[in-house]
Amino acid sequence: MRFIFTFVLMAFFWANNTLAEGHDKNFFVSASAFNEANGDHSGLELSVLTEPSDYFAARLSGVLYSEKKAPKIHDLYGGFSATAYFHLNQKYLNPYLGLGLFAGDTFNCSDIDEEAGECTEDIVLAAYPEFGVGVNIGKLHIFPFIRRYFDTNNHASTTSAYGVHIGINID
Repeated sequence: MRFIFTFVLMAFFWANNTLAEGHDKNFFVSASAFNEANGDHSGLELSVLTEPSDYFAARLSGVLYSEKKAPKIHDLYGGFSATAYFHLNQKYLNPYLGLGLFAGDTFNCSDIDEEAGECTEDIVLAAYPEFGVGVNIGKLHIFPFIRRYFDTNNHASTTSAYGVHIGINID
């Protein structure tokens, strides 16, 4: 997991510095919440987002998911995601389309497993397209989004989620 995080972080900063030549960069810190369409998954993200060029943006996030698949079974996911976006470079309403990758762990536990200390950990990898609209109001950046996850978790291999990012532009 540390290797994946280090690789994603290095790629993020390389892309930011390589694409930023001659461009006035925007840098955002944001938090987001999202929910699966049927309500089984919900999650939180803390992110940094940069716009290294006029039509490209990249986000790196720490992610925490929770699943409510049964009353006495807990499924918790934690990891990192990296997302690349193409947008129309509009000032106030800016539609975008992106592709993201998630890498993390899932901790599957029932109440009995938790008491016995026998919870299982699995690595989860996911790819997702994302569509949204950025709303820029001064330094405030709000963007609702829709995602479609394709992941290696065999009981939830494809899911759709919707959510909202709220961020602040740091100059």
